[in-house]
Formats: sequence, structure tokens, C-alpha cells
Amino acid sequence: MRVLSEVTDSPLADFIRGDYAVIADQIFGSEAFIVLPSNIPKSWKRGEAAGYARSSVMTTCPPRVLINPQHQLYKYLADFISKATLENATIKLRELKLLLENLSDGVIENDRVTIARELWRKIQQELRGLLEGHLPETVYDSLVVRRH
Repeated sequence: MRVLSEVTDSPLADFIRGDYAVIADQIFGSEAFIVLPSNIPKSWKRGEAAGYARSSVMTTCPPRVLINPQHQLYKYLADFISKATLENATIKLRELKLLLENLSDGVIENDRVTIARELWRKIQQELRGLLEGHLPETVYDSLVVRRH
């Protein structure tokens, strides 16, 4: 069994930031992501990695945030990306990219749980609008593996 095996063909790879990676592994419980320490060898600075999509830097930027493709949030997002039609793709996919950036900066990267919870509530509402209501209610505590 491979440990921390990156899913390089995930539709999310073009939408998540450079230091995030979709990982197929049993390390996840039911959580959506795991934030690793920022001092990983050869890691990029957070701001630098945010300027790139994962698909363009997979071989040079080690992941700092691991995304669980089996979590319902990421399943719905990957499905949405895969099924985006040409007539609405440009605008909706651009909006999805912005929402994922807000999710990264406001929720995943935010150590202040109260603020992250509130931002997640707002982002989730916007995602529901984008996905036309197909995203089930997801509580903040089901997203993150606690940092120690």
C-alpha cells in the first residue's frame, strides 16, 4: 500500500493552490483536509504557492495541505468540474476557483476557529448557489483534522 499517494488526474488539480494536493490515503478519517507543518523540506512559501494551480507545480512543490477526495465536499466539487458545460463553464469555473481560494485563506489556513466557522458557513452558501443546491450541509468540524 502506498502512503500519501497524490491523485494527479483529479479535476481539482487545476483549481486548488500549488501547495495543496488531492491525496488518496487512509490517513483521513471522514475529514476533508489535513494541514501539515509549514516547515516541510523544499516547501514553497504560502503566498508563493497560492499563485499557482496544483497541476502546474506537482513535481516541484511538496504539498502542505492534503485534500481527501472521498469527503462529500470534494466529491461534489470534482463532479461539478467534470460536468461543467461549455456555455456556463467559464463563469462558473472562475467563480468556483474564487470560492476555493476563499476556502483556503478563510477556513483552511485560519487558526481562529470562530472566524473560520463563520466564513465556512458563508462559503458553503455560495457553493450551494453555484452547485444549484446539490451540496449537502457540511459542518465545519467535519472538515478539518485537528492540528496538535
